Amino acid sequence: MDQIAEKLSYKDKALETYKKYEHYRDPGIFVAGFIFDLFTVSRIDDLISILQQAAYLIIITVMIGLEIYDQHSPFNWRPKFIKAWSYRNFIMHFFFGSLLSAYTIFYFKSASLITSFAFLAVLASVLVVNELSRVQSSGPLIRMGLLSLCLVSYFGYLVPIIFGHTGIIPFILAQVLTIGFHSALFYFLKNKLGNHVTSFKPLAKTVFAPCAAVQIVFLGLYMTSLIPPVPLSAQYMGIYHSVQKDNDLYDLGYTRSKYKFWQNGDQTFSARPGDKIVLFTRLFSPARFKEDINIRWQYKNARGDWETHDVIPLKISGGRDEGFRGYAYKGNYSFGAWRVQLESQDKREISRIYFDVIEDTSTDEREFRFDVQ
Repeated sequence: MDQIAEKLSYKDKALETYKKYEHYRDPGIFVAGFIFDLFTVSRIDDLISILQQAAYLIIITVMIGLEIYDQHSPFNWRPKFIKAWSYRNFIMHFFFGSLLSAYTIFYFKSASLITSFAFLAVLASVLVVNELSRVQSSGPLIRMGLLSLCLVSYFGYLVPIIFGHTGIIPFILAQVLTIGFHSALFYFLKNKLGNHVTSFKPLAKTVFAPCAAVQIVFLGLYMTSLIPPVPLSAQYMGIYHSVQKDNDLYDLGYTRSKYKFWQNGDQTFSARPGDKIVLFTRLFSPARFKEDINIRWQYKNARGDWETHDVIPLKISGGRDEGFRGYAYKGNYSFGAWRVQLESQDKREISRIYFDVIEDTSTDEREFRFDVQ
């Protein structure tokens, strides 16, 4: 009897602890999905990953559709299905967390830190808003907004992969596909509900209002060049004194001190007469992907403004795990602060690197070391 009482005591304590922290349940599931994808996400063009995300989106859509249907025409659930249906929030939070973590990683890789942090701020805001009790009570409305965010993010990288390039047309098509997805859900529910609904305005509001809000925000972010040019991503950028191709490898010469180990090449560029600045980069893009990018050289003038000196085009092609390798020279420069930005043709920033050019008046022979890429 004492053992039974002790077991019941442990069970009561466990239930008491669960109820105490129950309000952390849904955020915890959401974060679990996020962390899960941090360790499992693969290449952006991986077919299995693309199909897995499509499956998640379909499952979420079905569950939200069932919620909306249940609001207008309540289900007469069998007892064994009532408990299963009560776990829908667990499932949706996990899938949303997994999807949004993957898209955050893709966007983070495809942009400079400034743009990435802007998107992370948007994502963090979405996560916080989703967990507010007032928002939770709104039912499918907010989840429909999250679904729209996931859909436009999904099509936002899938369409460029299919087209083989980024730009305004793939972006608009991604939005059209997202709106089409919501429209298909609306007309499906409308036909299924039939006589159960006297007015379809609430249904239309639930399905289309969040979608419209998300698309307007995304369009605004695109027009201000804040949406990273997925699926492009800069894997490496460095400043060097020389570049030499040896078979399939590049030997990149630099003179920096060993103590400046955090620099990529010569980000403190000691310039002698006749030296050229070499920008070397590795850019990832999916297989069969062809894109023209711009290498923008900018100098900080006496007023503290960045002024463009050169814009050099670079043709890239995709498929290589280590990224497409390319470089550009700069022979006409001034001493001072510089930066180089990699941009897509529609002027969305992929990455940037800062460096300083200082005068080297020494005549001693320089010792070059080499990075091999």
